Amino acid sequence: MSKPTGPYLSEGSRLLSAAVRGGTTVRAVMAATGADDGMVSRWIYGHRRPGRAYAAKLAASFGVPIESWDAEPTSPWSPPRAPDVDPNAVADTALAATGT
Repeated sequence: MSKPTGPYLSEGSRLLSAAVRGGTTVRAVMAATGADDGMVSRWIYGHRRPGRAYAAKLAASFGVPIESWDAEPTSPWSPPRAPDVDPNAVADTALAATGT
């Protein structure tokens, strides 16, 4: 199942997605920006745009121009497919981790 994209899908989303597909890890994006994984996902899928401070860090670390977050994608693309996850397995793992 693919994650639906949001209203802010942009050239910045495409470029950040390309960086992640090209070998940059989400953890590296998190480390460079101070954002959590949910925030990085929202940028890639177009549910949010990074603020100026985050956009500046993305530009410096990954070459994603600040103005690209306000631009339409320059070529067709689709964000990465979300992994298929069994919600019951996730709940069981969470319960096991808490000891309940």
